[in-house]
Amino acid sequence: MSKGLRKKKSMITIENLSNYKNNIFTWFSNVALKLFLGLSISDRIDLNDVKELYGKLSLFLEEEKDRLKKYNIDVCSDIPLPVSRNDPIEKINLCEATNILKRLCSGEELDSVPLISALSIEFAEYTRAFTGRGRLKRDLYVLREDVLALSVIGAYLSRSYKVGNEYGYIFLDMTYPNVKDINRLNTNARILARRIIGEGKGPVTTLIVGIASLLASNKEILENIIQAPVTLSMIRMSKTQYKVLLNAYETIEIGDLANTLYKLGIGSSVYHILSRYPSENEVKAIKENARYKRFSDLLSISILKYYWLTDRTYLYDILRSLYIEEVSKALKVRLGDKTDNVKNNLLSMRF
Repeated sequence: MSKGLRKKKSMITIENLSNYKNNIFTWFSNVALKLFLGLSISDRIDLNDVKELYGKLSLFLEEEKDRLKKYNIDVCSDIPLPVSRNDPIEKINLCEATNILKRLCSGEELDSVPLISALSIEFAEYTRAFTGRGRLKRDLYVLREDVLALSVIGAYLSRSYKVGNEYGYIFLDMTYPNVKDINRLNTNARILARRIIGEGKGPVTTLIVGIASLLASNKEILENIIQAPVTLSMIRMSKTQYKVLLNAYETIEIGDLANTLYKLGIGSSVYHILSRYPSENEVKAIKENARYKRFSDLLSISILKYYWLTDRTYLYDILRSLYIEEVSKALKVRLGDKTDNVKNNLLSMRF
């Protein structure tokens, strides 16, 4: 190909990020903007927004340093994304992301970086061509450092678990006036994901119901979000020796399920049960925990089947289980003196 016909590299920046709505780096960037500013990539982001983001991120970084110091964890060495050997590892951390935004705020011209492995899963290694194998993706698309910074921040905020070579990220996206409430809900959703999938090796269906019950257990929040879609997004990536792979990308409208739980009157009880989901080690140590885990999964899939099919038979499956002596004992071991309240609430569900 002659020099005159060679395609110029496409620079992806904050200003044109909305042109890449279906890309993973945009998903992570959107998480950062929503959780810090209440904005999305569809909004026009100007320098004042970046300065506000930098100020809030700087405070958050100091808080994280203090919080993690007691665990002997250096936040500046924490890489929140899976990386390959060719990725610029020194740039993929919260401290460097903060520094990049600081440079942008001061008017410094930012550098570009190639698409790193975890942020370019949608791209083949080589672009298509009529003949030959095409051109390397890194020769056609590059990120300006500010987009890399946003992606790293979003990855840090949405990371929910790491099991073996798999990294899990979740984000509750909603139209809601209070950024603090959005952050709190996302924090609790990540805790659920870490407990159910990360530590308990439980199914995604149980996590979905757990997050819906989190929303349903707060009437004020439910009333604020029920008028607009509430989207739960989950990304799972894995790392091999040479590349990063996308295991799953799932998007679910979860607000209606939360409203269903609220109408049944069992949102708080379901959340209480699933927030106590046992880890694999706890299941191995105490046999009642294995029964508790099985009941939690049955509870969740029965609720989902009722929601999908509007068939009360699946709710009766929950009620029948509560009369089984072994299940009652498992609930008692796990929930202690709150067992009776939880059971009575489930038994008196409104349907």
